Amino acid sequence: MQALKQGKNIDDATRDQFEGTKICVMHHAPDMNFFGPKTWMLKGTSSSALFRQLIPHGCENVPRLFDALNEFGFNLVLSGHMHQSRVYRYQNIPVVGCSTTTQEQIASGQRARAKNSLYVLLFYDNREVHAQCHVWDGSQFTLDPNPEVSRPVIPW
Repeated sequence: MQALKQGKNIDDATRDQFEGTKICVMHHAPDMNFFGPKTWMLKGTSSSALFRQLIPHGCENVPRLFDALNEFGFNLVLSGHMHQSRVYRYQNIPVVGCSTTTQEQIASGQRARAKNSLYVLLFYDNREVHAQCHVWDGSQFTLDPNPEVSRPVIPW
């Protein structure tokens, strides 16, 4: 960190100098399988392959990215894209998969509306990090105590 503060570039800093929590923010979910099988549909067709070609839902080389994140000591990944709140691990790194806060959405495989949500990350002096999912109840965001979406993420 000192090297960066002195105007040097990242190559001048060693991996082990930074003692804070390292967080990677990415749009796509690293593990699409975690969200379960989907039936993506286009109007007038039921071809999920066609839909996935038109609107990709994954990224190439995610395992290589996570190899690098592990090598450089990243502690947490924040992702989105799936519009579903989930907390899980991918290649030994906790992932907080964020929903959408404002966009109207339909729950996967159901006609019922999915609830909009947001995450609050709590950082503690003992270096613990907790992810809390807050769900819109029609008038305010309230804590969702479900351990699939709200839990300590560091340590796992």
